[in-house]
Amino acid sequence: MLKRLPNICVFRSNVDFGFFSTMSDDEKQHITNIHNSLMEDALEYLGTEGMLVLDEVTHAINFNLINCEKFRTFIDGKPQSIELVMTGRNPKEYLIETADYVSEIKKVKHPFDRGITARKGIEL
Repeated sequence: MLKRLPNICVFRSNVDFGFFSTMSDDEKQHITNIHNSLMEDALEYLGTEGMLVLDEVTHAINFNLINCEKFRTFIDGKPQSIELVMTGRNPKEYLIETADYVSEIKKVKHPFDRGITARKGIEL
């Protein structure tokens, strides 16, 4: 959907690895390499102004799937002209401290509760 909008660039892997807990060590290394490459591409594309949305980046950080030191250096030194939006559960304390907004979404009711699996374009 986003790719159809003007002035939107999406950096996403075409590889579906499934759940981290079921990955082999080789798969974990492969996904780490992919995430680091995507991060480099996005940061290079961004330049000095714009908006960068990092969907589920907290999971990549928590599982060390990206170069966390490089990411933290980017956050600490990013220009004020860049809006950075990060999503995901259990953010590290430094993400909370450097953020302007922190929100938590709590599930009250969800189709999963009725056995409805993830739907393309909604949960996937």
